[in-house]
Amino acid sequence: MDLAAIAIKNRVVTLTLTVVMLAAGFSSFEKMSRLEDPEFTIKVALVMTPYPGASAEEVEQEVSDYLEIAVQQLGQLDRVESKSDRGLSTLTVTVKDNYDAETLPQVWDELRRKVGDAAGSLPPGAGQPIVIDDYGDVYGVFVAVTADGYTYAELKNYVDFLRRELLLVDDVGKIATYGERTEAIYISFDRDRMSQLGISSSGIVDDLLQKNRFEAIYQTTTRDKNRLQLQKDLTLAHETGVENLLVFTEDYRITGDSLQEMMFFHVDAGKISSVLGHMKEGRTVDGKELRSKAEFVFGSGVESRWGKNVPDLELKEMEEMTKIGTGYFLTTPIFDVALFEKFMKQVQTFGVPVIAEVMILRTAGMAQFLNRHFKSGLVPDWMIKKLASAPDKQKASIELFAETIKGLKDLCQGVHIITIGGEEKLRLYLDAAKLR
Repeated sequence: MDLAAIAIKNRVVTLTLTVVMLAAGFSSFEKMSRLEDPEFTIKVALVMTPYPGASAEEVEQEVSDYLEIAVQQLGQLDRVESKSDRGLSTLTVTVKDNYDAETLPQVWDELRRKVGDAAGSLPPGAGQPIVIDDYGDVYGVFVAVTADGYTYAELKNYVDFLRRELLLVDDVGKIATYGERTEAIYISFDRDRMSQLGISSSGIVDDLLQKNRFEAIYQTTTRDKNRLQLQKDLTLAHETGVENLLVFTEDYRITGDSLQEMMFFHVDAGKISSVLGHMKEGRTVDGKELRSKAEFVFGSGVESRWGKNVPDLELKEMEEMTKIGTGYFLTTPIFDVALFEKFMKQVQTFGVPVIAEVMILRTAGMAQFLNRHFKSGLVPDWMIKKLASAPDKQKASIELFAETIKGLKDLCQGVHIITIGGEEKLRLYLDAAKLR
């Protein structure tokens, strides 16, 4: 069949088809979506593990090899490459091409679990492996902030404020800051003098915390850690004088209709209760003796938004946590005191102190952001309207905080305040709420 001859013989049909195809192509091209900064998916993640003081060979044999074996068990893996430098192990993990932007987060979650389980096999001096899956993000705008005549603290507060406000802008997905200084107080000990006086470093740290009216709380997550990793973290916390522990799961949510289906939370509770039980007896989970017995005041997070309609599963969860020795419960942020009062009536039978979390709302935009990105209806409409209509936003913010604290004082045993920046103005809020 000679297609050229047929096309020439039927010139009218050929020209008509050509014009239709050109018109359809032009129309499709015009309707094609175009982004100024198009997304592209990088299917590579880095697993970085510090090992201070170790040579490159020690890093390879004691860290990189163990983590490589764990990563190779990932079914979605295409290849893994490792680089062992002095004091640092870096694994480059590439997944197969058939995974897109929607399925990749699940792959990275599984990678974190594999790496977290392998972390317990690492030597005591090695740090916690860090999985970086977003290093390929492309930023559309770079902004440099300078402030001649201002202190670094003032500049940092302004950048934090700018970051919060920009996150409220539509289509802004992520903001990263660079050049930040780490604030720290370094204390050097005279080891010879300490030895003569019989004083331990943990005793000095504990005394400093008490003199400053601070009692440190070690907060940890348990989903991606095995018992050995938890034991290592808690041992270090104990040696520095920390006696309070707050445990969350990184992926807590209710997904089923039975106690066994409540995601990872109860499994994690059983895991950490096993570690705490062994440390309380002065031994490790594998039966070895510890330097000293360790006992923590153990706290756990609970969801408090249900009001009087607390699901049976959550009540069972709190009951199980009470059985393993929970010393206190920390709630999710409280904005509706009346709803929280109903919640407290349901859970007061456990006889465990409840600490209410209170977040300082500074603007209506901040409240709307919480409702839009965290939980619909989390912040009541009347609070948003008050912040939006108030001529003095700070005064309205302080009044809302003081009213919330006043309502909570007779309901729970304490409050946990979240500032999200603006710590220099916290005293105004504390004074208004009569907190010391």
